[in-house]
Amino acid sequence: MPQKLLLITYYLNSKTIDNKVYDPILLTPTYENIRGYSFRFLFTKLVAEKRTKTITTNVSNKQKNDMKYFSKANSSSKNSASIKIKESEISFGITPEMADSLPNPAELFLGSFSACILKNVERFSQLMNFEYTNAELIVTATRLEKPPRMDEINYELKIYSQDDNLNIDLLKKNIEKFGTIFNTVKSSCSVVGEIKKIVK
Repeated sequence: MPQKLLLITYYLNSKTIDNKVYDPILLTPTYENIRGYSFRFLFTKLVAEKRTKTITTNVSNKQKNDMKYFSKANSSSKNSASIKIKESEISFGITPEMADSLPNPAELFLGSFSACILKNVERFSQLMNFEYTNAELIVTATRLEKPPRMDEINYELKIYSQDDNLNIDLLKKNIEKFGTIFNTVKSSCSVVGEIKKIVK
């Protein structure tokens, strides 16, 4: 909309009382009377209001697009623990006695990272239009001290496929760009990986 038309539109939407221009919402007097009303002030006010509406709309859309996740966990003293997610239950160890039989939190962390990659293999097999029979993934990581944390995550992904449509480089780029857990991990530690196509 041209600048003059914008100014006229706002002017017509204003209220006049005692030959002064009032804001249509707040009903507080503006800078000048009707004849000497500042077009620069009008246009600045219009731009500011438009920006405010745009910011509010963007925030609302972001809130609508945000996904929420939920899990519930419980433990038994000197025993084991479990995480309940939807209809699944995942047990993990919290004592030294369970270290060899149940996963620990660090291994669950790597499991979540692995699940993210394999889920995106399936997702992009449809988007990139390629067929595969199965995928195998090995993930390793180093635990650092002071403070305790994970770093140097390495993954090796093997995809068994005879489909010429499988573009390994593009698939790797998509996995590392659009994986929710992948991006979360990558923001806090180094991640290096390799994808191989296995033809059988």
